[in-house]
Amino acid sequence: DAAGDSYIGGVTSGDLPVTPGVYETQFTPGGCGNIGPCFIPNSGFLTKFNAQGSSLIFSTYISQNQQQQQIQSVNGIVPAPNGDVYFSTGFGGPLPSAVGVYLMNTSGSALVAANTSESVNINAIALGKDGNLYATGTTSGPFAATSSAFQRFPQPAIPSLPYGPMAGGGGDAFVLKFDGTLSKILAATL
Repeated sequence: DAAGDSYIGGVTSGDLPVTPGVYETQFTPGGCGNIGPCFIPNSGFLTKFNAQGSSLIFSTYISQNQQQQQIQSVNGIVPAPNGDVYFSTGFGGPLPSAVGVYLMNTSGSALVAANTSESVNINAIALGKDGNLYATGTTSGPFAATSSAFQRFPQPAIPSLPYGPMAGGGGDAFVLKFDGTLSKILAATL
């Protein structure tokens, strides 16, 4: 970030060094279903080091969002100019997860904004000079492209099959543009 501090995020199954007062200090795996094997889900994590790399500013598990939906990985990190940090999540295990973009406050103690979707897997994010957040990844489910999108529908389109419509090739790349507060999708295209 502007102060030279470094961030790392990813997937953990416990034993993460955490700092006091952060969003989640304990690894709290979800429960098991009644059918099939029991998978202990992973948890996402976000850690901020000082500029020298000699100490933690904050380190937190991020196993669920504000709606108690599971977060299993942190895929992308972008510091915001005000000290907050954007991060993206993706599919990180065998259980459904809350995939999307999030904004963590500067102390690592609260998620202050989010925009999630079950139909996308976000692989990378970037903050534009315009203050908007850009995300890219893949989607294989329904995708709500904006009206002026470069590509609104999967190409090549495959006709409906007995089990429902499918996108060509099983997945499509996308680009999303969020406002800086993550409250609006300003542009979306395949």
